[in-house]
Amino acid sequence: TLMKNFLNILLVDDDADDRLLLQEAISSTGHIAHYQFAENGQDGLEKLHDFRPDIIFSDIQMPIMNGKSFLHAVRNQFNDPVPFVMMSSIGEEEHEVLSLGATSFFNKHLHFNELCLLLRQLLHTLESRIA
Repeated sequence: TLMKNFLNILLVDDDADDRLLLQEAISSTGHIAHYQFAENGQDGLEKLHDFRPDIIFSDIQMPIMNGKSFLHAVRNQFNDPVPFVMMSSIGEEEHEVLSLGATSFFNKHLHFNELCLLLRQLLHTLESRIA
C-alpha cells in the first residue's frame, strides 16, 4: 500500500513556471508526490490512459483543449470521479467550473504562502476521498 501522504498527481498547465510553483507549494504541505505533466487537456487525456492520478490539477486557459473541455471529458468519457482541482487567474469562473464537476477551484495568482495554506487544507479535505 502507498503511504497516506504519497500522491499521484496529474498537473495540466501550459505554463512551466506555474507548474513549478504548484509543485513547490504541494511539497510544502509535506505530501510526497509523483507527477505526470500535460501542456493541455488533450495531452492530459492521453496521460490518463496509463496513469491513475489521485488528484488532477488543471489550468483553465490552455491551447488545443482548455481546462473546461478537459474536465468535461474526464467526467463524461472516462466517467471518473477523481478529485479535480481547477486553477485560473480569472476568479469569476469559479461557479461555472464547479457546476461542470470540478471538486475545487483556486486562483493561481495567490501569494505563495496563501497558496501553500490553501493546498494544505485542500489536500487534507481530499485525503478521506483519496484513501
